[in-house]
Amino acid sequence: MKRILVYGLSILASAVILFGVAQSIHRAFVDTWNERQFEELAVRAITRMEFAIDLAVIAMSELSASGKLACTSQGEEAIRSAVFASSAIKDIFIMNGGEACRAFAESDLQLETAAANKPRYGARNAQISLFSMTDNAGHPALGVVWTLGEGTEAIAIVSTDALLFDILPAAVRDYADIRIDLGASTVVASYEPGTGRLAESEVAKHFRGTSDRYPLASRLRINERASSGWNRERPLFIDIAAFIAAIIVGSLIGKLLSRPPSLTDELKNAIRSGEIKPYFQPIISLGSNEIVGCELLARWIRRDGTMVSPAEFIPLAENSGLIDGVMEAILTDAGPQLANLIAERPSLKVSFNVTPRQFLGEGFVTRLGALILQSGLSRARLVVEVTERQQIDDMARARTVTAELRELGIQVAIDDAGTGHNGLSALQTLGASCVKIDKLFVDGVVTDHRTRTIVEMLVTVAREFGMTTVAEGIEHSEQVAVLKALGVQEGQGFLISRPVPAAEFREQVNRSSLAGKVVALEGGRLPTAPAQSGPPMRLSGWR
Repeated sequence: MKRILVYGLSILASAVILFGVAQSIHRAFVDTWNERQFEELAVRAITRMEFAIDLAVIAMSELSASGKLACTSQGEEAIRSAVFASSAIKDIFIMNGGEACRAFAESDLQLETAAANKPRYGARNAQISLFSMTDNAGHPALGVVWTLGEGTEAIAIVSTDALLFDILPAAVRDYADIRIDLGASTVVASYEPGTGRLAESEVAKHFRGTSDRYPLASRLRINERASSGWNRERPLFIDIAAFIAAIIVGSLIGKLLSRPPSLTDELKNAIRSGEIKPYFQPIISLGSNEIVGCELLARWIRRDGTMVSPAEFIPLAENSGLIDGVMEAILTDAGPQLANLIAERPSLKVSFNVTPRQFLGEGFVTRLGALILQSGLSRARLVVEVTERQQIDDMARARTVTAELRELGIQVAIDDAGTGHNGLSALQTLGASCVKIDKLFVDGVVTDHRTRTIVEMLVTVAREFGMTTVAEGIEHSEQVAVLKALGVQEGQGFLISRPVPAAEFREQVNRSSLAGKVVALEGGRLPTAPAQSGPPMRLSGWR
């Protein structure tokens, strides 16, 4: 039920957000689109005016090319035909020295006065110039002057009265006006709504266009509310797309919110909340069967009492950068738990594992020293185990770290010796004081003579360098006998004890000595090494 509720709320929230986003995007798109359209309309007005002027120039040039641009009967007839053929041209006027003629002598256009008195504006073509004028009804018109020579001109009068009427879309035509100016401010064409609605607007948007061939500029002005409302209808497909997206996004969010946290997040919380606990695996002297120390091992115990396998969370901690937090958790917790026991037995060693990356890390010795001081553990009894299963990239740096730890009284051990990347040279170069023989070799030491040879070689090398040897993973009494015969000094493993909590470890230490004799932790005496040389004898019955 909770999962369904989370999914439902996620979809609802996503729908609200996505519909809002879709509306905002649509509004922004429409505003941008509208402004672009109005800019194009302002330019289109200029283009339309240019086209009308071009038609006038073409008509006059065709008359000139045919030799009929003259004040003759044939010329006047040709001029009238050219005017009838073009809806934009109202009249054509020819001035040739003192001689003048036009298409329609009875026209109400005051051509002679306008041509003589109106200011002219030159075009890019030096032969073309423009002037503005009005007819007797007050309608605007544009004079297009083509200078043919000294004292000779052809003037076409272009009607601009209805030139801009259909430029504006019908939806905004009552809320906008547009005009074309000749020169700085002489209006030669315009459209204004008859409703006066544009005047009611306190805010208007302005758009402009200019001609690069003629001295013309357009200005479009529109009511801002009308501009924002144009094309505002949102297509149905946008709502459908937003709804589908809301379902998809909401489902993903619901899945994300309802899924359990990742194991990495759980491990972070476990370190913060104290779920990482130190367990203690006894290390005994194979010669005397006495407990001489322990290895600190991290155990993740959830609040409900379930335990996460170390094989699952230790690699995760190493790969996610949380291994330092795990180390700090077990050392900080182990100090108070072992304080009384170490006070009673100051010779007990306490070892713990670090990776080569931790060991070579910047400030490792300083952080470890501060952590040990905080935990209350004795530095003189601590052993840092550096695993062989990962490459030690900088052996010179590793040797320096070993020396710095030794100055603090902390010993260094090579863990998983013989199984990793660093080879036997690490035994000499690192400067460690202890070698831990991996369970891989301990498993085969009874039955495989090649494994025994490897263990014997490790023991010999360690002895030459003055290093203690510790066998890991001892599970059978026969292994103890062979390891002792090969000269291995100390051991740990399930035969002796599994990793246990501090209280149980203290009890094991107290039970390990009886009347001066160290006995097996499970109740029987550990076997002694055989007196004779040769293949190890098989021991049975020890538990």
